[in-house]
Amino acid sequence: MHLIKVPEYGLKLDCMKFSYEFRPIAELLGKRVDEMLKAGTSILESSDVQELLHILLVVGNFINTGGYAGNAIGFKLALLSKIHEIKSNKPRMTMMHVLVESIEKNKPTSYTSTRNLAI
Repeated sequence: MHLIKVPEYGLKLDCMKFSYEFRPIAELLGKRVDEMLKAGTSILESSDVQELLHILLVVGNFINTGGYAGNAIGFKLALLSKIHEIKSNKPRMTMMHVLVESIEKNKPTSYTSTRNLAI
């Protein structure tokens, strides 16, 4: 019965619970943010990833030669999630297949070394 006499005891209990649970969650979140920053830095600094993106740009410019999108100096990163949707003139082949085959044939070291990123 004495708890009822404490002003705003429910709010005080909620604050105590939050302060108790906050630190472990914040530490876990901090670790995940650090991992994401490390992965991003690894990708940005990787010459193999840069070469892979360059190959993608060259292939895209080849496909779009003569059109308004030809001779592009870059592309939006959202395109990377759509590479598997761009159809080839071969049955059941997409731009992803063509890129992988091209890289395996012409730049096999780039194909295997991107697996060594610190992600």
